[in-house]
Amino acid sequence: MDDNINNSLAQNKVLILYTLNTVGKDITGSGLFKIISAVNDINYFYFKQLLVDLVDSKLVGTYTKDESTVYEITSDGKRKVSEIGNEVMLADNDLGCIKNVMSFSW
Repeated sequence: MDDNINNSLAQNKVLILYTLNTVGKDITGSGLFKIISAVNDINYFYFKQLLVDLVDSKLVGTYTKDESTVYEITSDGKRKVSEIGNEVMLADNDLGCIKNVMSFSW
């Protein structure tokens, strides 16, 4: 795979993990997509594949709540965010946007 694609995959996965970690509570896939897509131009199907990869790798957990699938970061996911947070830097603009978007109620 091209290095740019690998970097993009890693950054988008870290962005999802960072967002889940910052939200601090369970969230539906559509709610998470709204936050991520507000700060990053990402295709819904690409987003869903990244989310499936994170679930498969046990960094994100899922369960059913009120007949909806919700997502939450696992302890392994939190550890990964801590480990790689400094290595794969997200743009300060992205982090600021995430915090602003999360201030709205979905």
